[in-house]
Amino acid sequence: MTSHLIILIIAIPLLGAFLLPLLNKFGKRIKYFWLATVLGLTDIFSFFLYLLIIEKGEVVYTLGAKFPLLVSPQGFPIRIILEADALSGFLSFIFLSIIFLIFIYSLKILSNYSFLDKFYVLYLLLTVGILGFLFTGDFFTLFVFYEISSITTAGLIAFFRSEECFKSAFHYLSLFAVGSLFLLFGIGILYSEYGFLNMGIIAKVLQFSFLDKVALSLIASSLLLKAGVFPFYFWKPEAYKVSPISAILLSIISSLSAIYILFRIFLGVFGVNLIFGWILILFSIFSIFMGIFLAIKENNIKKILAYLAISELGYIILGISSGIVMLNNDFGFKAIQGGLFHMVNDILDIGLLFLIIGVVIYITKSKNVLEIRGFGHKYPWLAGFFLLGVFAISGMPPLNGFASKIIIYESVFHLSPVLTIIGILGSILILAILIKIFAIIFLGISPEKYQPVPKTAMAVIFVFAILMISIGLFPGQFTSFFINPAAEALVSQQNYICK
Repeated sequence: MTSHLIILIIAIPLLGAFLLPLLNKFGKRIKYFWLATVLGLTDIFSFFLYLLIIEKGEVVYTLGAKFPLLVSPQGFPIRIILEADALSGFLSFIFLSIIFLIFIYSLKILSNYSFLDKFYVLYLLLTVGILGFLFTGDFFTLFVFYEISSITTAGLIAFFRSEECFKSAFHYLSLFAVGSLFLLFGIGILYSEYGFLNMGIIAKVLQFSFLDKVALSLIASSLLLKAGVFPFYFWKPEAYKVSPISAILLSIISSLSAIYILFRIFLGVFGVNLIFGWILILFSIFSIFMGIFLAIKENNIKKILAYLAISELGYIILGISSGIVMLNNDFGFKAIQGGLFHMVNDILDIGLLFLIIGVVIYITKSKNVLEIRGFGHKYPWLAGFFLLGVFAISGMPPLNGFASKIIIYESVFHLSPVLTIIGILGSILILAILIKIFAIIFLGISPEKYQPVPKTAMAVIFVFAILMISIGLFPGQFTSFFINPAAEALVSQQNYICK
């Protein structure tokens, strides 16, 4: 059973998506029970997979082979492969846990819509795409999962079926058709040069010629587009503006998985390159400040948070790419730890704010912050949790955002003090923007209309808050069990597929 955990983690939500329409005739309870079972079982399997990796090391699974662990005499897996190490195993468990919580949150928030079966089919398929990014071991499956995640995201953007939704979904599909071509051309260059699609084999024979650099540029561009960071951030605010909150959070996880596979390919296949490392540092700086400055002039609360999500992704890339540039010393490894740590805190912090705003929109039916006033009077818990998210995302102690950002600040200081100053300044500006949003939405005259907050949504918000506080109070325990093995797996590029 343990040897099949990787494929089960991908196959269960895939099977769940295709069987879900057949369960409609049995009513909502059966359908929701099926969804909870699929997502819960997948999450449990991902935790067992992580424990297996910690105990025995990297796991390689070969699709279509009589023996799933079969390798060639040279030590390379045969056929299409999936691979899991401490980093991908850790991220799969964290992401699937969040995806399960998002599903619980959406039960009441989206209950008034009659076509939820289609939404949850896309929800499960996008989950499959995210898992494929985490576990892929060859470029062919990477392209397949890239397409799956792009198409399903477009479907989720169009969920509300308004003209604006369809327009945004069409723009998204058009843009990611170009991204798919970039990825396909980059893969084609590598295949034409070496005759392989297996990442491990290519890593062994790669010469880093001019064509290899072109291939890396094309592949990196497609993945940066998927992540939605500078210079490919422009699709994200418009897509988030019209998407359900559940779809937005799933898209954020998809962006994080794209960052993961970008650095996995960068280190595990192409090896350390200082020029590309500095380019990514430059992109991270622009992502931080472009997100902040564009958020200042916005009134739509979902677009404001979308821009701030772009800024937070900039901190992740800043930490990991700075670590790559400094990989020959201890501070480089520390920076990578900070970047990976912030991947978890990013989905928790920005996720909490989106969850609360989703409840506010559910009650007020308005997305313009200028039309929302005095929520804190009748919803003090929401106000308190929102303020918690504001402090966490701004890196205030003793919350989780501070724990990861202080690691990034301290480590990148040894590369350049300017980078630390930029990071701190960005956090201060984010705090100022969100404090203003908090004052507008939760302070002022109390609203006349009152509607109870959905219990399932409030429970998920509470769980997010508890996780953020717990990680902030006990960062050492969290990093020692999760982050340290994950960072070791990322920098130990020879262990990736090449056993």
